[in-house]
Amino acid sequence: MLILAARSSLGQTSDATYGVHDDRRVDRLHSDAWGPDDGLPSDQVFDILQTQDGYLWIGTGAGLSRFDGVKFENFDQGNTPELTSTRVTLLYESSDGTLWVGSEQGGLIAFQTGRQRIAKAARELVGKSIRSIRQDYRGALWVGTDSGTWRSQAGEFEEVAAAPEQVWSLAEDKDHVLWMGGPDGLFRWDDTKSGAVKIEAFSLAGTNPAVNVLVADRDGSLWAGTEKAGLIHFKEEILSRILPNSSIQDVYQDRLGVIWYAGKSGKLKRLNEQETVSANPPWFGIGVSCIADDREGGLWLGANGSPHCLRQLKPASAVSFDHVAACVMAASDGGVWLGSNAGLAHVAARSGPETLTVDRYYRLTRALAFAAGRNESLWVGQRTKGISHFVGDGLSTDTARDGLRNEPVGAILEDRAGSVWVGYVDGGAARLDGDRFVELGAFRDLTVHWFAELFNGDVYAGTNNGLYRGTERVGDPLLDELPSTEFRSHYLDDVGDLWLGTLGDGLCRMREGAFTNWRVSDGLLANRIFAITDDPAGNLWLGSLDKVFYVPKRSLDELATGKVDQLDCRLMPLSIEGQRLGQGYPKMTRSNDGSVWVTRKRDTVKIPPGAIDISQESAPVHIEDVRVDGVALAGHDRVEFQSGIHRLEIHYTVATYAQPHAAKFRYRMPDHVEDWIEAGDQRVAHFTELPPGSYTFQVQVVIGDGVWNDEVATIAIVVHPRWFQTTWFKILLATGLCSTLIISVLVYTSRVRHHNAQLQKEIAERKEAEAILQKHQTRLKALASELTVAEERERRRIAADLHDDVGQTLALARIQLASARKSMSSPELGAKLDTLSSTILKATQDTRHLVYDLSSPSLNELGLDEAIEEWLEEEIGNRFGLKTQIVRKSQAEAYRDAISDDVRALIFRSVRELLVNVVKHANATSVVVTTEHTGDQIMIAVEDDGVGFDAGAEAFRASSEGGFGLFSIQERMINLGGSMEIESEPGMGSCARLFVPCVHSDSFKTEPEGQ
Repeated sequence: MLILAARSSLGQTSDATYGVHDDRRVDRLHSDAWGPDDGLPSDQVFDILQTQDGYLWIGTGAGLSRFDGVKFENFDQGNTPELTSTRVTLLYESSDGTLWVGSEQGGLIAFQTGRQRIAKAARELVGKSIRSIRQDYRGALWVGTDSGTWRSQAGEFEEVAAAPEQVWSLAEDKDHVLWMGGPDGLFRWDDTKSGAVKIEAFSLAGTNPAVNVLVADRDGSLWAGTEKAGLIHFKEEILSRILPNSSIQDVYQDRLGVIWYAGKSGKLKRLNEQETVSANPPWFGIGVSCIADDREGGLWLGANGSPHCLRQLKPASAVSFDHVAACVMAASDGGVWLGSNAGLAHVAARSGPETLTVDRYYRLTRALAFAAGRNESLWVGQRTKGISHFVGDGLSTDTARDGLRNEPVGAILEDRAGSVWVGYVDGGAARLDGDRFVELGAFRDLTVHWFAELFNGDVYAGTNNGLYRGTERVGDPLLDELPSTEFRSHYLDDVGDLWLGTLGDGLCRMREGAFTNWRVSDGLLANRIFAITDDPAGNLWLGSLDKVFYVPKRSLDELATGKVDQLDCRLMPLSIEGQRLGQGYPKMTRSNDGSVWVTRKRDTVKIPPGAIDISQESAPVHIEDVRVDGVALAGHDRVEFQSGIHRLEIHYTVATYAQPHAAKFRYRMPDHVEDWIEAGDQRVAHFTELPPGSYTFQVQVVIGDGVWNDEVATIAIVVHPRWFQTTWFKILLATGLCSTLIISVLVYTSRVRHHNAQLQKEIAERKEAEAILQKHQTRLKALASELTVAEERERRRIAADLHDDVGQTLALARIQLASARKSMSSPELGAKLDTLSSTILKATQDTRHLVYDLSSPSLNELGLDEAIEEWLEEEIGNRFGLKTQIVRKSQAEAYRDAISDDVRALIFRSVRELLVNVVKHANATSVVVTTEHTGDQIMIAVEDDGVGFDAGAEAFRASSEGGFGLFSIQERMINLGGSMEIESEPGMGSCARLFVPCVHSDSFKTEPEGQ
C-alpha cells in the first residue's frame, strides 16, 4: 500500500516522532495464529519453549504438544501414561537436552533427548503442582512447587528445607547467583549459609511484594513481575518501577535483549531502553498468558480461552510496493529518496512494514540519478533539464545555460572540494569549474555510469570501457585481464573498500589500490552486477538482471585467502518472481534502519533486517519416525527389522517457523538408491521390498534461498535376513546341493546307457502308437463325417415321409371332418367333431414343427437362404418373439449349385443350432443372419444383441455336463473343409461366422452383373 501525503513545499516534514524504529516493535511484527482447529489439543496455552533441536513445545490444558511449523504432535495420557495430569503449566530444557514438563498436581516429567523422547516421572514430585524450574551453573536442577522447593544433583530430588515454602519463580544472574521469588517476596540463595536470604532492599513501604516471575537481565540486574507492585527493575536496590500498581504475570527477555511483559489483562508490552512501548495491533486483546521467542526472530504468545491461543509475531519479510522508481538513495533523516518519471519522492522513516508514507514530493522531469551533497543537500540528475540541487527548502537547477548538455544525466557527484561531476547517459561527462560546467575530454566517447570519492579524496569513475581515477584510466594486471571492462555499479563501504560491479565479469573489490575478483565459478550467483550495497550484519547485497542476492563479506575474504573453495551466496526470494531490476542508477541502497531497498521495473522492494536474519537461519532436518508396514520402530540412530517387510516409511521434518511451507526436501539411501530423490514439500520417504543388508538413509532440506543445508540427517537401517536368507543356511544348502549333485552324476552316468536304450525303445513304440492313433483319428473323423451326412440324409427322408404321408393324411382327415360337420344336424355330435378337428389341426402343426426340426422342406426346394429365412421367421420370430432379420449379400442362384445337398443340410443344421443357442442362452431381443458368397466360399454370420460371453478357447470345448455346444459345429465345419469364428464379450452380444468352401459343378457359371 502506498500512502501519499502531498505537500506544497519540499521542506515540509511531519511532526510525528517515534521512540522505537526497529522492526520488533509490536505493531510492526507480522502475526500468524493457531488453535484447536489447527491441531492444538486445547484452547489454553500455559507455556511455550523452543528446545535445542528446534522444536517448539507448547504446554496446554489438555496435554503437551510439539510443533514443527506445519503440524502438531500431541502427548496426553493416552500415548504418555506418565502425564498423570494433562494441565501442563511449565516447560524447561536442561543443558543435556532433557525436556522437563511440569503440570498442575501431576508432578514433573523428564522427556529424554533423542528421536524418540522417553518420558520418566520424578517419583519424589508425584502429585505436586510445579511452579518453577531452573538449572544452576553447577548443573543442579531446582524445582519450586506449591509445597516446598526441591533440588536434584545426582538424579534424585531432595527437598531443600532452607528455601521458601513456595517458590513461584527462579532466576540465575550472570554472576551465578540464584534468585527465588514467591508470595513472601524476593530471596537470594547463599551457598555459604546453605539457605535462602530474604532481600530487604526489595521492600516497598516495609512490605516485600509477592513475586510472580523473575528474569535475569544480561547486565546482571533483575526484572521482577510482582502481584500488585508492577514491574520492578532491581540490582542491589530498586532501580525503577513500571506500572507500579499493576499485577505483572509474565516477563520475558528475548534473544535481542528486549524485555516483554504482560499483566493480568493479558496486554502485551515491551521495554525499549526502559521506556514502555505499547500498541494495539489487529490481534490485540488475545490475553497473553506466556511469552517465548525462537532462533529465527519470531516472538510467540500463548493465550487462554481464545480460538487462536497460539500466536507467532515475526519481523516483516520483503515487501513489494506499487511505486515505480528509476533510482533510490537513503536520506540523511532516516527516510529514502525515490526518483521516477513523475519526479522526486521522500519516504518517511516512520513508514510501517507494509506501507510507504511519502511525506515530501517534488515534480521533476524524470529523476535518473541521486547524489548526496554537502550540508545534507541533495543532487538529482534529470532526463532533460540538467541537474537539480536541493538545499533545505531551496531548489536550484543547472541547465544548458550553465554549460550542461540538454541530455539525460545518469551519474552525479559532489566531491569534498565542492566540485560537481556529471556523467551523461549517451556518452561524455562534465565538471563544474567556477560557475560553469566544462566538458571532460577523457570521457568524450564513454558512458560514465557512476562517480565515487574515496576517503583520500580520489574520485573514481566507472565507464563502459574501464575504470578511471580522475580523468586517467586505471591500469592493473587483474583489470586488464577481464574480458569485459564495463563497470556498471559501485559501492563504497564504511571501511573504504570500493566494490565494483561489472557487466559480465562478476564482482571486483579495490582495497588500498589492490584488486580482487569473484565470478560465478567461485559461487557468485551472477556475473552481471547492476547494483551493490551492504547491511549492518556484514553482508554485501548484489542485484543482477533477474535476482537479488547477498554474500557475507567474510565469505569473500575467506575465498580470496584460500580458506574456502566456494562463496556462501544466498538468493533473496522477492514478491514478484522473475522481474528485472529497474533502469537507471543507483538501483539499490540501505536506509538507516538497516533495510535494503531495491527498485525494479514495476515496483520498489523493501527488505527489512528481520527478513535478512530469517533468510540466514539454517534449521536442521530431523528424522521423526520409521515405520514398517505401519508399525513404528524403536531406536535413535539405528533401526532393525526382519526382511519380508513390504513397505518402509521414514517420516522427517524441519522445525522452522519463519517460512515453514518454503521447506523442500531430498533424500537418498546410497546403498540402495544412489541419486538424490527430490521430494518437494513431502515429509515422508517410501521404500518397498528392501532386501537384507545395512543401509544409511540421508535427508537434506532447503528453505527459501535455494541453498541446501550442509547438515544431513541420517539413520542406519539394518534389514536382517530370514533363516533361509542367512549365510550359514546358504553354505549348508550349497554343500548339500553339491553332494547331491555329485551323487546324482555318478548314479546318472551308471544308468545313462540303460536309460538311453530304454528311451530309444519307448520312442520307437511311441512313434508307432502315434501313427496308429493318427490313422484311427483320421478314420474316426471320416466316420464322423459320414455319420453326420448319413444322419442328415435320414433326417431328410424321415421329414419327407412325415410331410408327404403323415402330413397329407392329417390334412385329408381334417377336410373329411369338415365335410361331415356340414351334414351333421346334431349339435352334440357337431361339437365333438369340432374338437376332433382341432386335435387333428394341433397334430398337423406339431408334425410341421417336427418336420422342420428334422430337416427343412424348403432347403432343397427353395435353397439355403430361403430355408434359413423361413425357419428364422417362423421358429425364432413367431415362436420365441425375437426381432429377426436376414441380410443377403449375394443372390441365391450364385451358389445354389456350388454345394451339394448334404453340405447344404449340414450348413442349415449348424445355423439352426446357433439360433437355438441364441434363444436359450443369449437373452437377446434381436438376431441378424447375414449370408455372403464370395466365389470360392460361403460365409454365414449369426449376430445377436444378447449378454455375450468370453469367446476364449473354452467356448469350443465339450461341456462337462454332457453337451457339445459350439464344439460340434466347429468340428462339422472342419470336416467340410471350413471354419467357425466367434466374436463376443460379456455384455456386448456375440457374432458367429461360418466359412464353407464351394465345390463348383460344370453347370455352375457366373455371369457379369447387368447382363
